[in-house]
Amino acid sequence: MIMETKKRLLTASLCLFLTSVCFGSTERTKQTRFPFKVSEGGLILIQVTANGVKGEFILDTGAGIHVLSKGFLHKLSSKAAGHYTGFRNTGERIDFDLFQIASLSIGRFRQEHPVVAAWEVLDKFKIDGVLAAKFFDHHIVSLDFKKHELVFENRQTLNRRLRQGRVTPLKVLEDRDKTLGLFVDLTVGDSLTCECELDTGFDGLLILDARFMKPLNLDEKSDSVKRMESKGLTGLTEIRYRATVSNVSLLGAPEVKMEKPEVTFKVGLIYDGVVGAGFWLNREVTLDIPSRRLIVGIR
Repeated sequence: MIMETKKRLLTASLCLFLTSVCFGSTERTKQTRFPFKVSEGGLILIQVTANGVKGEFILDTGAGIHVLSKGFLHKLSSKAAGHYTGFRNTGERIDFDLFQIASLSIGRFRQEHPVVAAWEVLDKFKIDGVLAAKFFDHHIVSLDFKKHELVFENRQTLNRRLRQGRVTPLKVLEDRDKTLGLFVDLTVGDSLTCECELDTGFDGLLILDARFMKPLNLDEKSDSVKRMESKGLTGLTEIRYRATVSNVSLLGAPEVKMEKPEVTFKVGLIYDGVVGAGFWLNREVTLDIPSRRLIVGIR
């Protein structure tokens, strides 16, 4: 009988432990909020601590991998971790040297031994680093664009988000345990569905591949369509068009909608599209990467 009682206690303790771990150990803690700033260019800036050194990072869910400026990386103890080849959304190749550092943290929320890339372009813009979605792989977080806060959710606050929001699938792209990208489906116009990268590092509304102009009845030679050329970060010429579409909405969530927005169409995009921070302005957006769902507040 004593052994049976001990066995029951041990089983109960183990179940309690596993429940806590599965929810990122936030069940016993309060919701935690961290302010972020929005730059003049529309970038989300938040304070991040790397190996105990504080820096201002861009919160960029489209980055794939954490990136540090070479100047900021020199302040840290790190070790070489190989190389990685990434691609911009127009297919341009970018080669990175990789390094492993001790930790990245926002308050008490911490990622141990992350692999980061070094990129001298950040030094030119005096940016310490870029925080990718990989940091939130095991956390449930909300971006409150009304209050400019990053919120780490607990079970109680997540349930409130679920009651007051609209849930839609969040697709996750992972590559060799180094990068993590997020995708959602949008409806453009009356019937076009596009799978778009969720990119908070893009301050605009929506970029679609130029092949979608035809099904939307947009003629690149029309006076209502603007054609533009510019140099990308790697020096290649990018061809873009801008035009107004009837509407853009989150697939399965008709309340999350913009009427008659101006959309960019880019030649050679490797995805259907890229949806930026501009689509979520004045909204509360929850990224539940563990459960592969996006929750958007509608109340």
